[in-house]
Amino acid sequence: MFMPQSVPKQDFLSNPNSSPNSASSSDEVDGLKRSQMLNELNDENMKILCDALEKKVPNQKKTLTKEIASTVLLCRSGMRKGGDKDNYLVKRDGKQETWMLFLGDDSQPKELISKELAKVVFGSYNDFVTIGISSFSCKGSEESKKKRLRDEFGSSYMQRFGEAMNENPHRVFYMEDFEQVDYFTQKGIRKAIENGSITLPCGGESLSLKDAIVIFSCETSSSYVDKLEEKKTCLSLDLNIAIEVDEQNVHLIGDFGV
Repeated sequence: MFMPQSVPKQDFLSNPNSSPNSASSSDEVDGLKRSQMLNELNDENMKILCDALEKKVPNQKKTLTKEIASTVLLCRSGMRKGGDKDNYLVKRDGKQETWMLFLGDDSQPKELISKELAKVVFGSYNDFVTIGISSFSCKGSEESKKKRLRDEFGSSYMQRFGEAMNENPHRVFYMEDFEQVDYFTQKGIRKAIENGSITLPCGGESLSLKDAIVIFSCETSSSYVDKLEEKKTCLSLDLNIAIEVDEQNVHLIGDFGV
């Protein structure tokens, strides 16, 4: 799990007249070349990613940015860690997607890192899409509203994820409100992680995730994890990385129940 420290607000681009949604043609060409280049875990690519992340969130631990960078590059190279102590690499059967969990109450640093990954890996801040419950709304009594919201959220969460993936898989998918997903959605996410593809709710078409970077954002404390693991309705998700950061250490967790 990733529990980031708060960071001061800062511009996404050095140009004050620019915005995260603006990109020149030269930036897009440079982004394409960089995306093709960042498919191997080596010192040069590690430096590119780490430098970019550390510049964007300077008060985060270097261990944190290094773990995120190495995980992304390892997944994009089509490899994963193997063995009881993750002491060797094995082929991922053509999979290049990355699954990560960022845990913490402050959404700003989590979004800053996610958007910077989109910019550096895929070439533009436009290659960042947010999917979450906040975009859903319904009318009626408070009780019926809550029920409809849960029902619509469960189906729409995966549907919107699938539609966004179908539109363009080569970007960062920032999945908000992860702690609120229902059991149906959990099963859909676990199946996508296992298969490296997502099935569209309408039509049943299967879409490859290709080199997508999927980041789940969970706005809660670390104690929430222990409570989740006690629930009978939770599923274990074999994420590529989940990071928890405290004052002295960086803890890595392989499986995460949600």
